[in-house]
Amino acid sequence: YITIASLKSHLRLYPLPNPTPPAVTLLYPNAHSPCPHCRIPSRPPRSRHCRLCGRCVARYDHHCTVLGTCIGLRNARSFAMFFLFHAIEAAHMTSLARTIVLASLARRGAFRRLAKLRGPQYASGLAAAAFRADPVVAVLGLVLAVISLIMACTFSWIVYIAVIKNETMHERAVRSGVLARLRAVRGVMA
Repeated sequence: YITIASLKSHLRLYPLPNPTPPAVTLLYPNAHSPCPHCRIPSRPPRSRHCRLCGRCVARYDHHCTVLGTCIGLRNARSFAMFFLFHAIEAAHMTSLARTIVLASLARRGAFRRLAKLRGPQYASGLAAAAFRADPVVAVLGLVLAVISLIMACTFSWIVYIAVIKNETMHERAVRSGVLARLRAVRGVMA
């Protein structure tokens, strides 16, 4: 968060030439403007006041309702690692569930019965046998596989936006017009 005490260090992160070129003004319209809520005299570029937290956040990305905090300059890397580690954890648990189901199938001799089948019939027969052998673990494995995929895709999206595009979620929403459409819908709904 940006405070009066930390303002100088945050302003050094994004030095702007004087006078500011029009292109920079278009990119960062609030650069070095005062925050009407926090009474910070000069906000750094890419910072924004979060109405949910009640604070100005350096390199504001978004407010995460799951974590209950703003994602910005100081915790963006931790936020991305949160998704990466949960994707790895869910993939690991999926492989454990797979091992349990395969061991249960081996104990029941299901592989001998399935040896006659080929291609898609083998895959569907194996899936049916897995659900008969240990349905709870099989369903848990499928759910964990989906969670792992979602977490990995979210991590990839965060890396794509932050590293490759050098944008924040908020900047991307403003640029693409999503934020304006959301505000319009809220205005209609309110």
